[in-house]
Amino acid sequence: MKKLSSKIQFFWIIMITLFSITSCECNTATVSSKKNEESEITLRFAKSPKSKPRPEFKSLSNDEILTKYKEYYNKLGFSKKAHGDILKLIIEWNDDYGKIVPTPFEEPGIARRSPVYDDVWDTVMFEVYGSISMGIDGQNGRLRWLRNETLYWRVKTINPLPMGSVKSAKTKEEIIQIAEKYRQLAMGDFPKEMTYAKPEAKFYSDDEYSKGQWEVVWQRLINGYKVWGDSIRVTIYDKFASELGSFSDGLKYESCLTDVKINEKEAERIAWAALEWIRKEYNMQQLEFTRVAERDLLIVTPYYNVDADAKARYVELLHNRKTRLAYVFRFYCKTWGCNTPEIQIDAATGEVLGISLPG
Repeated sequence: MKKLSSKIQFFWIIMITLFSITSCECNTATVSSKKNEESEITLRFAKSPKSKPRPEFKSLSNDEILTKYKEYYNKLGFSKKAHGDILKLIIEWNDDYGKIVPTPFEEPGIARRSPVYDDVWDTVMFEVYGSISMGIDGQNGRLRWLRNETLYWRVKTINPLPMGSVKSAKTKEEIIQIAEKYRQLAMGDFPKEMTYAKPEAKFYSDDEYSKGQWEVVWQRLINGYKVWGDSIRVTIYDKFASELGSFSDGLKYESCLTDVKINEKEAERIAWAALEWIRKEYNMQQLEFTRVAERDLLIVTPYYNVDADAKARYVELLHNRKTRLAYVFRFYCKTWGCNTPEIQIDAATGEVLGISLPG
């Protein structure tokens, strides 16, 4: 009877082991965490989805794109004469800058004469350059981004700001109201299927490049969690508040589930182990990491940069719009010249979603 019982127990141990091996659809690697050297951690790497083929598309013509360009130009209140004169002045004042302006506004130039699929924006993008440059969606004519090319140079050269820190002449509430007007003109109502947080405004008082500039951001949310890299942005110079500085539409990634089944402490333990794995995999034992510099729980588009046999590599995912809720850890590197590595840990499964290298 004892022998039979032992055989049954052995049978079930084998079956459970086989089940655990076959049911895991992720790549694995076992390492000792530097912060948890008393125990080994089996890292599980999320499988990369296959890149979707670029969809078939019909694109607007160059003439239709230029018509859309002029519509947005007028709708957003830009003055053709003023910008023509300013552009001429800048070209005469700075030959180097003049060389990189393709054409004056009278003949705005399309940088891409044939439709090109843009994997970041997930559409056919036409880039139109002039005193006001725009990225226009070739499939539906929507404005995806805008840059007032002359404004930075006016602030820096024609109407320079004083040395040192500057103060805004307007309140945050006034700037948000102005930015909301520009946002509405540029894109209309928010997409019904998406949620955005209330706008937040930041003033740059002494930044070398952005001094005197306000940035207003509408952050996209999924079930209350921020979606990294998916926000609507408007910039306005305090000195030229009656003029839009730039606009950027959101990237509109796919939605995802937001179940949290791994707590932050466990996720950090996995992240430390993944960091140790990086050091060994890339022969970076000379790098010394002392603490977590930043941590977030947010929606990300995973890097998916670990392949089937748990070897790190770069994976280019074309047309990838999928997202996951993840803990994102950035580690402080004590070694000189070392970048801050970033590690994404799935909040539902504990899988490593992606790694940015410290080197």
